[in-house]
Formats: sequence, C-alpha cells, structure tokens
Amino acid sequence: MLILQTLGRPLQFSVVLDCIWCIFLCMQISAWVSSLLGLRVSVRLESWHA
Repeated sequence: MLILQTLGRPLQFSVVLDCIWCIFLCMQISAWVSSLLGLRVSVRLESWHA
C-alpha cells in the first residue's frame, strides 16, 4: 500500500522531501560534531589550566 502511494506521488515532491531530509540530517550531524568538538576543546582547556 505504501509502495503504491509512493509510486503514485509526483517525483518532484519526493525529491523536495529528500532534499529537506538531507538538510535536516546535515544540520543534526554538524550540530553533534560541533558539540563534540566543543566538549573536547573545553576539556582540553580545563586540563591545561589545571
């Protein structure tokens, strides 16, 4: 049923959805990486000061 609905859907619409999903994923990944890097930098600075 889902497959039929997806096939019946216009191609451009699904492409737009894919683009939005990719942008969302990229934003999530970049936020995660930046938070990880920020944690590492803060830990490094704290250990350096101590």
